[in-house]
Amino acid sequence: HSGLLSRDQLAKLCQHVHPDSTPTAEALDLLMEQAVSIDTNGDGKSDTQGISRKAVIKVMEKYHNYSREQKFIDAMFLEFDSNKSG
Repeated sequence: HSGLLSRDQLAKLCQHVHPDSTPTAEALDLLMEQAVSIDTNGDGKSDTQGISRKAVIKVMEKYHNYSREQKFIDAMFLEFDSNKSG
C-alpha cells in the first residue's frame, strides 16, 4: 500500500462516484497532471508518484465539476449540432 492512487485507481474511483459517467483518458490525464502538481507533504516539491489522500478531495471536486459540465455540453450538442459534426 503506497498511500497514493495510481491513474487506474483514480479511474475506478471516478467511475464509482459517478457511475453514469466514464472518465475519458483526457480527463484522467488532466486530473493526474493537476493532482501531482500539488505539494502534499510540505517538502516544497510537487508529488509525482500518484494522488495522495490529501489531494484526492480536490481531484474529485474537479472531476465532479467536469462531469456535470460535460453532461451540459453533450446536451447542448445534441440539441444544436443538427448535422452531428461534433
